[in-house]
This record gives sequence, C-alpha cells and structure tokens, in this order.
Amino acid sequence: MSIIGSNVLAGASGSAQETLYVDDVFKSQLYRGNATADTDINQGGDGIDLTSGGMVFIAGRTATKNHQVYDSARGISDGYLNPAVNSLPTTDANGITSFNSDGFTLGNGTNANSNGTDFVGWCFKKQKGFFDVVTYTGNGTAGKTVSHGLGSAPGMIWIKRASGGASNWAVYHRSRGSTKCLPLDTTTAESTGTSFFNDTDPTSTVFTVGTDARVNNDGDEYVAYVFAHDDQSFGEDGDQAIIECGQYLGSGNTNNFIDLGFEPQWLIIRKAANTGNWHIFDDMRGLGSGASTQGRIYIDTTGAEAATNVVNSETEGFRVVTTATGLNATNEPYIYCAIRQRNKPAESGTDVFTCDAAGLSEAANRITLEADHRVDMFMGRHKTATVNTHMYDRFRGNGRELFWNVGNGETATTQQILGHFDFHTGVGTGSQSGNMTSHVGWLFKRAPGFFDIVRYRGDGTSTRTINHNLGVSPEWIWVKNMETGYAWYAWHKSFTNVQTYHLLQGTAGSASFGNTTLWSADGVSPTATTFKVGGSLQSNHNGVKMVAYLWATQDGVSKVGTYSGTGSDIDVDCGFTGGARFVIIKRTNTSGSNFYVFDSSRGMASGNDPHFKLNTTTAEATSGDYIDQINGGFRIKSTSVPADLNASGSTYLFMAIA
Repeated sequence: MSIIGSNVLAGASGSAQETLYVDDVFKSQLYRGNATADTDINQGGDGIDLTSGGMVFIAGRTATKNHQVYDSARGISDGYLNPAVNSLPTTDANGITSFNSDGFTLGNGTNANSNGTDFVGWCFKKQKGFFDVVTYTGNGTAGKTVSHGLGSAPGMIWIKRASGGASNWAVYHRSRGSTKCLPLDTTTAESTGTSFFNDTDPTSTVFTVGTDARVNNDGDEYVAYVFAHDDQSFGEDGDQAIIECGQYLGSGNTNNFIDLGFEPQWLIIRKAANTGNWHIFDDMRGLGSGASTQGRIYIDTTGAEAATNVVNSETEGFRVVTTATGLNATNEPYIYCAIRQRNKPAESGTDVFTCDAAGLSEAANRITLEADHRVDMFMGRHKTATVNTHMYDRFRGNGRELFWNVGNGETATTQQILGHFDFHTGVGTGSQSGNMTSHVGWLFKRAPGFFDIVRYRGDGTSTRTINHNLGVSPEWIWVKNMETGYAWYAWHKSFTNVQTYHLLQGTAGSASFGNTTLWSADGVSPTATTFKVGGSLQSNHNGVKMVAYLWATQDGVSKVGTYSGTGSDIDVDCGFTGGARFVIIKRTNTSGSNFYVFDSSRGMASGNDPHFKLNTTTAEATSGDYIDQINGGFRIKSTSVPADLNASGSTYLFMAIA
C-alpha cells in the first residue's frame, strides 16, 4: 500500500472515506501576538478544519494571560472558559472570532493576541475516535445520560457548568474509574463518590452523571469535552490509535519510562490520588528535547510557561526524568492523556523542505529563516565566512548545536544562529538580534516515508534495536554520539554489507570501512520500524545521549540512491515531476572526496551553481557549472566538473529532494 495512503472502510456499511491522520484532527499552534484584528492563525500550512466543530485551548507562553477554551458546541459568541478558574464563561469580542477550515481567527484582544506575547493554541477537531464536545441541560436526577459521538468509550471527560453559578470543573478519567472525580481548575486531590458519574462507566455512545452541581444541577447548562482512548481507526491502514488515556506509577528515579506504543506530541500529566498540578507539554515547545528549554504550562494556574526538563518523548512513549513529586513520586499513581506524533506522509517536496538563503527580521529582534511548513531540523552555513555547518533540531531543544563537519559534542551555542524553534515555520535567534542575511538554511520537516529524527540513550550492547517512525526502511542513516570527540557515522543503502559505514566530516569517507561494533553484530538490515546498532562508543555509548537522522526515498518527494560516473553528462532520474531542488552528492569508491550540496534557491540551472562542501569549513563556491535541474531530477555536467562529481568508473551516493 502506498505511503501516501489509501481509502479505509468506515463502519459496517462499507462506505469509503479518506484516510485520517492525527495531522487532520490536532495541532499545537505557536504564534506571536500582534494586537491586530482579523489575524488568521494557521502557520505551517497544515491547519485544522474546525468548521465542522471542535475546541481551541489558548495559553500565554511569555506573559500571564487567562487560559481560554473556545468550542463549537456553545458557540464562539458565548465566550471562553478558563480551566484555571471555576467561573462562568467570559465574553470577549476580541478573542477568537471564527473557526476556519484551516485554523482560527483572532481579534485584537490582550488575552489571546497581545502584541509581542508568544502563545500556544491547541486545536482539537470533533472526530469519531478522537474528540467530541457536547452540551446538555442538567435535571438534578442521578443517572442522567449524555450522548457523545466518539463511537468508543471515552478515556477522559472534562465537564464545566456554563450557567446558573460558578463551580469547579469535573474530570472523569478511565484509569481512576467512575467513582472518582478530579478538579481541573485546582490542585485538590480527587474526590470519591457516586454523585459525580453515578458509579457508571461511559460507553461508546453515552456518559452518565449524578447529582453534584458540578455535573448536573437542575436547569443549568453544561459543556463536556470528551477525549477518546485507543480507538485504532487512524493512519495509512486505518489501524492506529492516536490518543491514549492511562496511568503510571512514579518510580522516584530519573528513568521512569511509560510505554505508549507511539511517540507523543502532546501530553497531560496529573497526580491522580493526591494534590497536584495538571501539566501540559507538547513537542512544539520542547517535549522530547532533553534540554532545559522544554516548556511546561499548568492547566490549573494562569501563568507564563516555565522552562524545565522533566519529561522526554521517545519513539515508543515518554520518559519522566525528574524525581519531583508532582510527576514521579515513588509508587504514586499519575494519570495522563497522550496524543500521537504526526503520522501523515508528505505529498510533495515543498511540504517538507525549504531552502531560505536570506534572513528575515521580525518584531522583538526575532531573526528567522522561513518556510511554508513546520520546521523540525535546520542545517545552515554562512555563505562567505570560513565556518562550520550548523545543525539543530526541534527534538534536541532550542540552541542545541551540532556541527555536521566536526565531531563536537552538543553545545548550547552563543552564536547568532541559535536554532530556536519557538514558532512553526522557521528557525532563528529567538529574542537575540543579529544579521542572518549572509546565511543559507536548509529547513526540513519530519514526515513518514521521508525523514525521521530518533533520540536514544546508549546501553553498550552489541545487538541493540532502535525503534523509529519513518514507516519504511531507512536508506541513509546518520548517527552521532552527543559527547565531544566522536565523529558522525553513516550507513547508506548502496553498501552491500550492513556493517559498512562512512564518515560525514572530513574527506576519508569512502564506503570501504567495515566495523562489527558500529552497527549490530548480527548484521540485520534496517526495517520499516527499527534499525540496529552495536556496542561502539560512536553509536551506542553506554549511558550517553545519541541522535540519529533517517532518510528514505518517497515517490515524488525524495530520492536516496547512487549513480555511476561516466565523464559525460549524466541524467539522474529521481522520479520527480519537476526538477530536484536540493542535492547532496558523495563519491564513495575513493578517499579524499567531499560532500557537495546544491539547491535551487541559490542556483541549479545553466551557468554557475553555488555550492558548499559540507564536510569542510570552506566558504560557498560561486563558480562552476556542475549541475542542472531536469524534469525528473538533476543532470551532472561533463565539462570542467571535479572528479568528486563525475569521474568515469566512480560511484556516487546522493540524496535529492523535489
């Protein structure tokens, strides 16, 4: 079945519907307020269609602002609810003014759009198997049932009284059962009794309430936000769950792993039985980075985001890396709600790759390189200076720098390009001023079938299996030990021996190096879900953080392959409908060769083709007619072309993006 997806059957009728991905129903939207009315919030070109119903939860990140929950069931004109307080809805004509097919529109109000303040808006679309929002009128009678449209038993329900009088939010969570009720707006311990949910577990069509005023006062209006659990009806084959509501026990140590079976992009955690805060994390604000720049927002407290490093997402779940009692006290139960990492494949190269060769200045000294899609990884160079190739990614954290051409350890850089990912569509210097107009940046988005980033901690074993989310077998793998002094090592699909490697930095990167400890001793090839490493310090250093970047061929988007030098013009067909926009090339049958990188933004047509040698600090070369775009890929020229690109009888590996 194509990675682009196919139709899945919906219901017993056998009627077909388009494949649904988590990308279609949920988004963590970062934006900076501008105090301007009619501001559309849809950065990254992948906004959620809220016209058929849903909910948006807005929180201030860099200033104290009221939390704001707007939903389609009550209507935007009825105002927002603040999950941090017990009050009735607040009308704000300058808050969210419309739900759109690709996001939402803001007025110029200070709570959601104050100038210069950074915000996050979590967008939930009404969708069977994921989320629903319903309203009902209380009758004061125990056993009242309320219909919902999840089609499966809810994992969590937030209920708020919306008329009649102020009262606390009431939360049902499947892991605690229907005799327990948690407040959303306070840190108070859970309550036990039948007056909340009538000691009746919800079903695939209804939930039940008792007589407590928080859930069922006669004549009062209520709204319920209903979250699914483990409904496996999403993804390419319609067999993936995208939301899970569960419970874990605290370990009291910094290595408490919770296995979800998927990588989370959004996570709520709350101490279940006793007093505690509701914590919200998401990957746009550093979940998984393992860095102190990770952002945490409390639902029950209206306040700015706190920088911390307490929870890290991993390929199969999340790891609590703090002993703080709010998240990880020994034998203390904690509830969570987790939403799966994005699982929608790209349909074109422009969905996942952009080259920006000039810096753009924004308000508050934010200097950025821009794309029209979410940016997860950045590689960049100064065009005229003798410098290293910078590498940053969203999942290692803001400002966490590696050099592609040097075996340095990960550092928190003090240079102008800080690798800040505090917004969707680029990378930049955060609040530090600077001049990036002499830089070029290659901006990449993670997507199944194209590119994945994997973080793992080495254990020193000789046959270590590492899970990934690429969805296909990786064809080029770059691995880096995050400590100083360890080189980048890579494997390419053209190497017939799985234990063969090449180097990224330096010029000694021929394909002739074998190592039975770098990759797994059993010689097992990468698969659509795993790759294997050995006990080498470079790939599996015991107790040390590692990172791997995985690339693959995706029809019409990317191509990983090889070509043979002829000394004449060579047309490399990548299967694209237009020319390649980005190409990396490396000669593999001899040492002393360089990694050349070309892109269409700086020129890949007739005439000079500006290029870098990624493995060196050499400034951009602006002369040399070495490569042209052709409809299906690229053409390597024959006249005055270096042997690193076209020597008769030589072999070259490449990666191209349409």
